[in-house]
Amino acid sequence: MANTPFGPSAETIVSGREFLWSRVPGHVMKKTIILDSSSLDQGSSHRKGLALGKVTATGKYKTYNAGGADGTQTLRGLLDEEVDLRDVNGVPQDRVAVMVVFGRVNFANTYGLTVPLAGDGTNGFLFIWD
Repeated sequence: MANTPFGPSAETIVSGREFLWSRVPGHVMKKTIILDSSSLDQGSSHRKGLALGKVTATGKYKTYNAGGADGTQTLRGLLDEEVDLRDVNGVPQDRVAVMVVFGRVNFANTYGLTVPLAGDGTNGFLFIWD
């Protein structure tokens, strides 16, 4: 397995729409959050790599909205894995999830960002202190 300065090569870690170049401990930082059930990204779930903002009034996280005024206009991180927000009866429920706040990111595989934050327009670093 080939290694890069950031861990295993992208070929060995990319599966589907992986947005992180490395998941090696120390190369990525994560935070446990609560996803707001009133914010659905795709049907009944939020996609892996979705940009998230924090609602100031509740402390819960929703889809990042650059034009928002409720706190979600500030990017806080990227959703680490897809999360279904509906219970077995199809009712939306707040869910515990994991958000990436630091790591080397392939922005082409994220959702909800219209402008890359750093790097060459495709790759860069995400570092957010919440």
